[in-house]
Amino acid sequence: MNDNAFTTTTGVGRLGPAFPFVPSTRIPDPDRRPLRIAALLGSARRASLNRALLRAVVRVLPDDAIVEPVAIERLPFYDADLEAADASAEVRAFRDAVSSADALLVVTPEYNRSLPAVVKNAIDWASRPRSSAAIAGKPVLLLGATPGTGGVRHALDHAAAVLAFAGAVPFERRLGVANAAERLGDDGGSPDGGSPDAALLTDLADVVGSFADSVRRVTQEQSAAA
Repeated sequence: MNDNAFTTTTGVGRLGPAFPFVPSTRIPDPDRRPLRIAALLGSARRASLNRALLRAVVRVLPDDAIVEPVAIERLPFYDADLEAADASAEVRAFRDAVSSADALLVVTPEYNRSLPAVVKNAIDWASRPRSSAAIAGKPVLLLGATPGTGGVRHALDHAAAVLAFAGAVPFERRLGVANAAERLGDDGGSPDGGSPDAALLTDLADVVGSFADSVRRVTQEQSAAA
């Protein structure tokens, strides 16, 4: 583990059709159902380090995984009256995307030692209604990047707590990248994702691969029990 990334233990190979990043050249196993991971990006900035981190993740995902981006920046603020009126088209599409995925990937910056509002708002919508929450039981991998030295630790801790209360299953490992502009070799605006350093790619491959293996194992156990 390098000094500029951290993991905690607390508790695609190819891309979805709308993924705005460079496609992988890996060929998935045709005899295996792809693992569908819905990705929620916590920054809408074009030149976002977390967008660059998500591009780096694509490079190291297993061959049998597909990352499908789910837009969250245009969701209305959670409102019980809006929910009672069957929400909006954006909310319904968001919930459907979360519900149909095998797992979630949240890549987020840290604002004032916590989550950006856009991420918390997405979790709130996915957690309602409680009786049929889209996020219920979903495994979630948490990643984040910052130009500073803190490694988004507070944001990832808060995200894990909120997700667990909402009924999701935060993965026991997560990774925050400090000094991310240097580590990613990218300010978020490079169309090819820049050139992340080898140690960071190794860390990402380890955490993301472990998450994918865990999700696949749980999915197979559920299928066998059905």
